[in-house]
Amino acid sequence: MKTNPHRSRTWLASCVIAATLIAAGCGSSDNDHNDAPTSQLRVIPASHDAPPVNLKLNGSVALSGLDYAASTGFVDVANDD
Repeated sequence: MKTNPHRSRTWLASCVIAATLIAAGCGSSDNDHNDAPTSQLRVIPASHDAPPVNLKLNGSVALSGLDYAASTGFVDVANDD
């Protein structure tokens, strides 16, 4: 089976360009963040017959009385090491 060297180079160049674009999209920017690492948390109580939810983070009450189908939205939470 003959291979076309031009086709092989085109295929290789396409793969290199695709890999470069994918790798560039994996980077992160710290421009919008403070120095402390954070995670995002969202709480949605999904049990209709359960009492309202009280949420504790690191031993402190962060939210109380969240009822069925209500949502906290996304909240930034500091990562403690």
